Parts: sequence; C-alpha cells; structure tokens
Amino acid sequence: MPEPTRFLRRDWMMLTLGLRLRNTTTAQRELIAELDEGGVCALGLGVGVAFKRLPHALLDEADARHFPVVEIPFETPYREIVGVVNRSLLSSDFRTLHRSLSMQNYLMDALRDEAPVEALVARLGNLLDSTVLLFAADGSLEAASGEAPVAGSGRRRGRTIQACTGRWSTDRTSSPQVLLFEDLRLASWPMGVTPGADLRARATGVLEPLLDHPLLYDTLLAYLCEGMNVAATARAMFHHHNSLRYRPARIEELLGCSLRDVPTLVDLYLASLVKGSIVDACTAPPSEREQPQVPGAEVGSQVPERG
Repeated sequence: MPEPTRFLRRDWMMLTLGLRLRNTTTAQRELIAELDEGGVCALGLGVGVAFKRLPHALLDEADARHFPVVEIPFETPYREIVGVVNRSLLSSDFRTLHRSLSMQNYLMDALRDEAPVEALVARLGNLLDSTVLLFAADGSLEAASGEAPVAGSGRRRGRTIQACTGRWSTDRTSSPQVLLFEDLRLASWPMGVTPGADLRARATGVLEPLLDHPLLYDTLLAYLCEGMNVAATARAMFHHHNSLRYRPARIEELLGCSLRDVPTLVDLYLASLVKGSIVDACTAPPSEREQPQVPGAEVGSQVPERG
C-alpha cells in the first residue's frame, strides 16, 4: 500500500508482510524514510511470506535513521501483538486510576481526624513531598504542612495575600510573597515543585563550567537579577564597575555561548532557579548579600580578576 502514513497516527507501530517491498530496495528505503518522517514509532515486518529474513536495504536505512524495526516470526499472529499492546495500555490506565482513588481515599480519611483541616494539609504535603500552605479568604495562614515563616502581607486585586519566604518566589518588585495563580510567572511554574534528580542534574550541567569560578558565578547571578545591567550588577556586588568590565567575556568563554543569546539566558536563569541560587541572589537586600572574599580587597575597590 503506497503512503501508509495516511492511515497511521504519530507514535503508532506499523505491522506488514511487506508484499510490495519484494525485489525493490528503493521501496524498502522509502518506506523507512516515510515512517520516520511521519512520526511512526516502529515497523514490525512479518517474515516467512514475502521475506525469509529482514532485507538488508531496509535495515541499512533503519540503522542510518535509528529507526526501530522488529522481525515478527511467521508463527506469531498479528492479533496477538495488538492484544498485548491493548492489554498493556488498559493495565497502565487501571494502575493510574487505582492510584488516583487511593490518594483520594487517603486525603478523605483525614476528615475523620480531630483536626481535619490540619490533617488534610499534612497528608497533602506528604503526598507531594513539599510544604503545603492553606490560606483563609482574608489572607491569613490557617494551616501548613511544614515551616512557613511569615514576612508580612500585601494586597493584590482587592484580596489580601499573605507574604512568606520561599525559593519559588522570584519577583524582585516586592518582598517574597504568595502570588495569585494568574500572576505567577511562566518560568516559576516548573519550579513550584521539588525538582527531580534529572532536572537538578541538567541544571548542574548548564552551570558546571562556572562552579569552579565562584567570583564569575556570583557575577552571573547578580547580572541576571539586575536585568543584565552592568552598573547595577557592580553596585549589588559592592564592586567598582571597572572590575566587571571583562567578566562577561570570561563567562561567555567558559560557557561557550553568548550572554546576548536569549535561549542561553533562559537556560542560565532556569538552571539557577532549580539550584536555588537565583532566589538568594535576587531577593536578599544588598547589605545581606554575601560578598566574594578577595584577599586585600576593600568594599568599593577594584577587585582583581580571578577564574
């Protein structure tokens, strides 16, 4: 059948006996190319009818494209393959449903506790492996599953929002605060939960070239927090602006990319959020920011280059 991708969705697997592929290596290569470009996940070719074994031209094209090809023995009915896939999908859906119901029952059971609100918040925090805060309509803190130091309160859009510290609060226009969902920055969404091991490892990989150069790393953090303004960065670090003149170029040299490149800046900013570095650098007042210790240097003096 020509152009089989017309009838296949992305991530589907094509099963065929390959009758039209006999004696034509061009058709074999073109089929692999079409499936790969069409987003099909794999090809299952039955042997024992048109082919005794998988044809070399088809395998060569598949190897070049890293496209999976499965040899299906003559004794294996295609309906058995389809059945296994369907049962696997149904089993996965059932496990997801069972897990969801178990979590729901676990949370609902908290209502039997003598202090149901506190118990519910505590159980939700345990499920999420994070701190959960419950606020009343007036903005006051009703319950928390962990430490939630309060720093003040503020009003936004007619509602009182209780301010508190947290690594996910990166808005430098005011003190760290709990924001309404519609006011939450897009970059903060993936940081609102505890980063997984893969995410932390990726963040470390992005920043790794600078981790052995603490002065340059601190400069990058301050540079990101000060809106890429060199003069403001110098003031935030208590350095003379001349001392920062060559640091951006040195940072670019170590990273192998330009700080004028928007995707690079996004990667660096998100990686710093994941590691927790950008919060302290952006929210701590200048008097409390840790100043890099350079022997012989005084506040406001020109700091010799390092790294």
